[in-house]
Amino acid sequence: MQVLTVRNRHNKPFTGVYDGVKYTIPEHGQMTLLRDIAIHLKQQSIFKSNPISGEKEYRLAIVEDGDEDTPLDSLPQETLDRTDMDLNKTKIVVVGNRPAVPVRGVGGNAITAKER
Repeated sequence: MQVLTVRNRHNKPFTGVYDGVKYTIPEHGQMTLLRDIAIHLKQQSIFKSNPISGEKEYRLAIVEDGDEDTPLDSLPQETLDRTDMDLNKTKIVVVGNRPAVPVRGVGGNAITAKER
C-alpha cells in the first residue's frame, strides 16, 4: 500500500468523505493518506472543470504525483468553465404566436418552433 501526502491549497479546511469516514485537511495544511483515499478526496475537491477539454483544477494536490500545489486565495464562483462552448451562436426565433425557443445553427440549418 502506497502512502501519499495530500495538501490543501485553499485557506479554508477541506472535509471529504471516503467509505463513510470524514477526513478534514486544515487550511494550507497537509495529511498523509493511503493512495486510494488520497485520489478519492482529490476527486471530491474539483473547483473548476472544462466540459470541452476535460481539464480540471483541484483544491487538493497530491505532492508525490507532482500536482499543482500553489496556494489559492479564493475559489471562483463559477464552477463550470464555459468559455469553450458555442453558446454565443444560439439565437432566439419567434414564429407566430408560439413561444420563443433557442435555435442553434446558421441560416437554413436552423430548426424553428414551427418545424417541430
